[in-house]
Amino acid sequence: MEKHPKRKVREVICSKIQDKCFNVIDQEASENTFVRMVQSEASPRVFLTQVYFKKIGDKEVIDKTIVQPSYFKGMIQMAFEFGTFGSLEDFGKGHVLQIGLGGGGINILFEDRFPQTKLTSVDMDSTMKYIAKEWFLVKEDDKQKIIIEDGIKFIKNNNQKFDLIMVDICYNEQSSLICPIAPFLDPSVIKAVSDSLTSSGTLSVNFLYAGKLTMENQENFEMDGNHILGCTHNNIPRITPDYLKYRRNKIDKEVRKIIGGDFKLNLQR
Repeated sequence: MEKHPKRKVREVICSKIQDKCFNVIDQEASENTFVRMVQSEASPRVFLTQVYFKKIGDKEVIDKTIVQPSYFKGMIQMAFEFGTFGSLEDFGKGHVLQIGLGGGGINILFEDRFPQTKLTSVDMDSTMKYIAKEWFLVKEDDKQKIIIEDGIKFIKNNNQKFDLIMVDICYNEQSSLICPIAPFLDPSVIKAVSDSLTSSGTLSVNFLYAGKLTMENQENFEMDGNHILGCTHNNIPRITPDYLKYRRNKIDKEVRKIIGGDFKLNLQR
């Protein structure tokens, strides 16, 4: 009989603004490691955050050698593929906006791998900020800031410019289109996002569809699972395999080592 990993619910937190609760769950990975996850009770098969921890004596320490989920890497690398950043040094001078905090997985990645990069995170629910700080050890400082505000209101009222905007905001209940939420597909919101980018800025979107969606005029392309969609203000040539190879060769080996990984990129001009 197959042995299932042991799971333990550490806390159940109910949102004050959403009619749903979230479970913080630890799942055993090995004798001294476990995965801490955030699960919406409305959609128990979807985990909003997954971070590996190590047990060192009585302490629980984040295992920063494992970046999970891998689409985080794709969302960051999109800006390198599109030429917003040419090197890790450039990225360290950048300002990134994250819409959708979750448990703070991106924040953990930035604190460890990109400590010089400025990151602003926006989420409408203070429950997520509590979970990120209490259970995933996310900190705020001069480089990282968390704003509790509706993401659409924030982007429409925003007067700052960002080098990279990452939209990772998803439905917490059963839905065919899980990420992004439909309001972010509204033309007025898309324009507001575009206006919030620098002249060479990149938009990176986590697209998660539960099922198979065949894109128009692309009979052999099916959207199933996590994909990273992106666009940029940069005037770039039509994206071809040769162009992608050229861009990847331009990216520092150090950058590829840090954010390399198995993820899907749907790049289209």
